[in-house]
Formats: sequence, C-alpha cells, structure tokens
Amino acid sequence: IDDVLANSEGAILLAGAPESALINLIATNKSQANSWIKAAIEAYPDRFFLEINRTTGRRPTESVLSRISEAYNLPMVGTSSGAYPNEGDYENLELLYAIEQKRLIDDTNLKRPEKQQHFRTNEDLIELFADAPEVLENATRIALLCSADAAPKGSKPMLPRYPDAKGAEEEMMRKMAEEGYEARIANVPEKMKPHYRERLRTEMDIICSQGFAGYFLIVADFIAWAKQQDIPVGPGRGSGAGSAVAWALGITDLDPIRWGLLFERFINPDRVSLPDFDVDFCQSRREEVVHYVRRKYGDDKVVSIGTHGSWKARSAFKDAARSLGVPNGQAHAASEMLSFKDPYSLSQTDETASDFIPEEVREHFRQDETLNRALTMGEPLQGFIRQHGRHAAGIIIADPDVGDVVPIMRDPGGGSDLVTQYDMKSVESCGLVKFDFLGLKTSTVIHEAMKHVRASDPALANMDILDIPFEDEDIFKMLNEGYCQGIFQLESAGMVKSLQQIRPTAWEDLVAIISLYRPGPMDNIDSFANRKNGAEPVQVPHPKLKKLLSETQGIIVYQEQVMQAAQILAGYTLAEADLLRRAMGKKIQSEMEAQRDRFIEGCTTQLVVAETTNTKKFSMRPDVQLTRADGTGTMTPEEAK
Repeated sequence: IDDVLANSEGAILLAGAPESALINLIATNKSQANSWIKAAIEAYPDRFFLEINRTTGRRPTESVLSRISEAYNLPMVGTSSGAYPNEGDYENLELLYAIEQKRLIDDTNLKRPEKQQHFRTNEDLIELFADAPEVLENATRIALLCSADAAPKGSKPMLPRYPDAKGAEEEMMRKMAEEGYEARIANVPEKMKPHYRERLRTEMDIICSQGFAGYFLIVADFIAWAKQQDIPVGPGRGSGAGSAVAWALGITDLDPIRWGLLFERFINPDRVSLPDFDVDFCQSRREEVVHYVRRKYGDDKVVSIGTHGSWKARSAFKDAARSLGVPNGQAHAASEMLSFKDPYSLSQTDETASDFIPEEVREHFRQDETLNRALTMGEPLQGFIRQHGRHAAGIIIADPDVGDVVPIMRDPGGGSDLVTQYDMKSVESCGLVKFDFLGLKTSTVIHEAMKHVRASDPALANMDILDIPFEDEDIFKMLNEGYCQGIFQLESAGMVKSLQQIRPTAWEDLVAIISLYRPGPMDNIDSFANRKNGAEPVQVPHPKLKKLLSETQGIIVYQEQVMQAAQILAGYTLAEADLLRRAMGKKIQSEMEAQRDRFIEGCTTQLVVAETTNTKKFSMRPDVQLTRADGTGTMTPEEAK
C-alpha cells in the first residue's frame, strides 16, 4: 500500500472497494488507516476518490466511506465491477473457476465468483445510484481526466546501447569488423579481396545509417563470452548468415560471399526493419549466456518474452467435459469425433470459422445429455487465453526498464525470472527488441564428439569442427547408403529416402536437399534427382538464369535465387528484390499484383520476354538500338521480338 503513495505522478487513486487494502486497514487498524488517508490526500491532490461499488448488491462499507468523505472532504465515485459482458455469462466464469481449481462444476466446495459482475449500461447505473447522482458525475469527471486527444502511435525501436562502446558504437563496430574481417579473408585469393572488402564497407554503411551498430556489438559480445566459457555456439543460420559484418565480428562462421548469401535478406536498406539473429547455444548451458546478459545489462532490462495458449475447439470441449465429471478417456474419445480443420468452431453460427461440426456428429452428442452440455459450455471458451508461458528463445534487452514499457510478471512456470505479459508480436510493436537465444541439442552432441576426437590423437588436439573439409568422398558415400542416424536434419526416414534418390556428391547437393525437403518444394525432389543423375535434361526458366541455377539443377530452391532472378531478368536492385521475396512469402494478393506489374515492366525494359498465364508482353526502350546479325542496320521492335 505504501507503493501507491510513492508512485502517484500522473495517476488517479480510487480506494475503498470491497476487500480493498483501505477497507482491510480500516478493519484492522483505524489509526493507521487515518494516517494513510492523510498521506494519500497529499500525494494525490484533487485526484483521490473513495469508491462506492454496488455491483453485488452488498453495501457493508458504504456508511464508513461516507463518514470518511465528510471528514476529509473527499469525493466519492460510483463504480461497477465488470468480469464478463452479459449477465448470462456468469456460467462461463463459473466454468473457468472449476477448470482452474480442477473441481466439478457442481462441487459444493468450489470457490465461485461473485454474481452480478456483468458490464452495466448507463441506464443500469443511473438506476443503481439513483439516490446519489453525484457519484456518477464524479465517474464522468474521472473519464474526462483520462481522455486522450489522439490514438497512440507506433513506437520506434528502443535499441539498447552497448555499454563497452561508451557512446561510440559505430566507431567500435567498424574497427572490430575491419580487424576481424582481415583475419577471416586471409586465405581468400588476392584478386577476390577487393570485392570482399567492398561488401564489408557497404554493409557497415547500411548498418550504421539505420542505427544498428549497437545491436551487432551486443550479439557479438554474448557470443564471444559463450565461446570463452567453452559453451557450444552454432555457426549461424537464417538471414543473418548473409552478413559479412556478422562473419567479421564472430557472430557467424559462414562466408556469405562464398555461399552466395545476400545481406539484403537480413537488412533491407529500402525498408527499415529490425535485424534478428537466430543464435544456437548448447541446450544444457543456454541459461548461462542469458544470466551473463542479465548481469551485464540488469535484471529489469533483460526479460523473457511471454506466450499465451488459447482454447481451441477440442480442448475447450474436453475441459468442459471434465468439469462435468466425464471420465478422461470418454472425453478424449468424444473429442476425436470433432473436426480437425483450423479455425473451426463448436458453434453453428461462428462467422470466423472455416469449418463446423457435421450434423451427424452433433446428433451423436445430443444423445448424451452430459456430452451435449459440455459442447454447449465449451463453445464460449474458444479463443480465450488458457495459460501463460515463457517463450523458448525470445529475450528482450532494452535501454529502459522493460516494465516501464510493457507489463511484466514472474515466470508462469514457477521461476523467479521476469517475463513480459505481452506476446512476441505485441512486445515488438511497442518498440522493444527481441534477441533469440536458442537451445540446440545437436550443438552439444557435436561439441562432445569433438572432445573425444581431440583426445583420441595428439595430432588432432587443436582440431576445430570448422576444419572438416566439404569434399570428403567417404562422407557422401556414407550418406548415399543411408547411414544418417543422429545427423541433424538428415536422419528421418523421408530424408534418407531422398538422399538415396538424389545421391549427393557435393556439399551444395546437401544444402539443396535440406531446402527442398519441406511442404511445397518437396514436389521438386523427383525432378532434382532425375536431372542430377542424367535421367532428365536440365531445364531453366530462362537462358539468363542458367549460371544462377546451375548448382540446383535449373530449379529455383532458395530465396536468394528468387532475389537474384528478379535482379537478372527485371533489373531489380537487391533491396527491391527483397520486397518481392517478402511479398511472395506472405502471399498478400495486393502486394503480389503490384510486384507482378513491376516485374513485367522490368523485363520489358531489359528486353526479356515476360510470360504470364494469359499473355506475353514485350517492348523496346526508344533509346535502344539493336544491330542485325548480318550487320545491315538496326532492328525494328518486331524484328527484335
């Protein structure tokens, strides 16, 4: 209760509701209650109201509050508790109480909610406080004090500062990146080094212009600390592996130029969006890295992201059935009869549902009164939050205390760590920046295996996993024969079959197989295998893409290939091509239509025939003159076509 006095700035105080701190204090220590009221009046001048709540019809404290109001000249305000929208929704809240307490809804020992806590209309409240209209006038006064002139605007990203840089983050990042890069490219052919250095300079300029230097330094710092503690760290994955700066700083261990990875997929200079590194740590030691970050930045500035699980149709039915005493086995069997499409509904009138329970199934439920009641009771639960949790990887690192930006709570799982009450998307929309600390068991297995290798032979004492060559024929032979047990992403039966079908002979084949082995691209596995093994000719969508698609048998497999194809055929910049890639990934029709027109226009400007489902478009720029092959002059547009 003292915290209320200490944090009065910009706040309005209402005190005196049933079972509130003030009422409890009056009942136990009137002298202390009077002292607190005087302190509250001083802390909240003209902003302290006594609360008259007539929701449940009980008024045991109203006379006491009236005397306090007269004694201290404090205004009273009428309030109404609102726990559910309509009076008939009480049973839904009662069901939630039963589920939470794991009791039957008819159990006499079930602690039930107060009744009459539905939202009241203006007419209801006028009738409820007919003898004291001034308390409703004060409610209006409070509402006006709380009004805003405009809707809140989206927050800008609150990127944390890297403390070791002492305000010079850009200079520190550039210096560290340039030094680290020279070590990385030591074995790159001399003729390629200018290209490598130009890529680094370009990336650093973009990173600094968008204010992300501190972000890179923070990630590089906790990865470096983990490696110093001999905690396994993954080599990098996701779009962040396309950054030469990340490679230079030790965030990743992949040469993005060697593997054809594009920086614009990670940070698009034409579209400001937060970078997002996915960092894999040893599963058993991941928490050590999180604790290091907490020590460095402060517990209130490093907070896990919360998650919310909501009731789906089947879980809502099963929980309602259990509260009615239906045995678990029977409730589960009955739920299996419900549709599996998502979203679907127990209701027959839900306009947002894509599927409903077939009438013959509903008729089956009607034959059992209890199951049918569970179906009816479970319907309102759908979509409501069932449980709170903690994101497996997402951590917020912020400059302000996270609790000053979004509400926080203790770990719902029982730990003492702080967790946001907002989920990941809501947290990011508030401007907080997410860092992913992923736990990966495979990195632990590899780390332990390397320890055994080093101990087995003095000559291998300093061997690193990254020293293993990509061209070992024995490894490809082993994979082609299906010996993949324990190999990350390659050990499933379907993947083994694909390996035996494609028979990889190069590292690039393995990368392609892993990329193809997912819904959608999977349809290309047969064609990829046939083309690789000579059973089918390699075909490309356009001759200009032959070099780009050579390592994937003429098939577009990677998002980078989509971007580069747009660059080659339609003259996109890589930043523009990233917008095309995003539009394809999100499948938003309006964006796709806009990109379609841009792509076709770019193709015609590049003198590339652009085929669509129903037409061919071709045009020539008026300033372009093409010479005939026989040297007898320039071609007309029709001849060029």
